[in-house]
Amino acid sequence: PTNSWYQNFLLMKDDQEPSQLQRAYAVPYMIDVVGAIPGIRVQQPHVFGMSTVVQITSVVQHGLTLGGGPPLNNPAISPISKRFSVHEMTPLGLTLEWGKKDTSTHMSSTIVRGMPYVTMHYDEVTSDSELLP
Repeated sequence: PTNSWYQNFLLMKDDQEPSQLQRAYAVPYMIDVVGAIPGIRVQQPHVFGMSTVVQITSVVQHGLTLGGGPPLNNPAISPISKRFSVHEMTPLGLTLEWGKKDTSTHMSSTIVRGMPYVTMHYDEVTSDSELLP
């Protein structure tokens, strides 16, 4: 969809890892997918307005990352890829997925414009997986 507020999530080549370009301003949050673990990183932007400039900044260290990684006690299990897929798109938002539904490493998150809170849905998680936060 042209001119969608979440279009930056769709601008990634098939063989590419997510970068700072995959960011959306869901208002009131800034959402991206380039945190330390696979998943979404949510930040509260700070808006500075002057007579000729409006600037949005955020402090990455103050953000919240929802996602999952390999078990800390068993590094032999491969981690979830940071690469996501788009499961569903509507004019108001989209659903991102990581991993495969038939494995124990599947998670998804729906990002909606104007969302009051952020969620991550974990499917079939075993006791060997570490959930963060």
